Amino acid sequence: MSNTDDHLRNHGFLLMPDKGWALSPAFDMNPTADAHGLKLNISEADNAMDLELAFSVAHYFRVPVAAAEEIVERQRRIVPRWRRIAESLGVAARQQERMATAFRLA
Repeated sequence: MSNTDDHLRNHGFLLMPDKGWALSPAFDMNPTADAHGLKLNISEADNAMDLELAFSVAHYFRVPVAAAEEIVERQRRIVPRWRRIAESLGVAARQQERMATAFRLA
């Protein structure tokens, strides 16, 4: 899913009992048609929407590569069901069509 609303306020950490700080689950994601990059860089010089790039910096967020791969696989199973979920939440077909290109990679 493309999302260009990835500013610093849309990233967070949770204080986990006996574990310290952990990267929070994704929140406030907005499907954006024709998005080709992120607002924030993944690395110091790259804002590409690229999984290998994300995996390469996962350790900065205390996310082991295996956990990052598991997150990606879970999303690969869930995101393709976006239209079914939208319908169950009462999102009008017209609105779904407007969002469809944001899910073009799903």
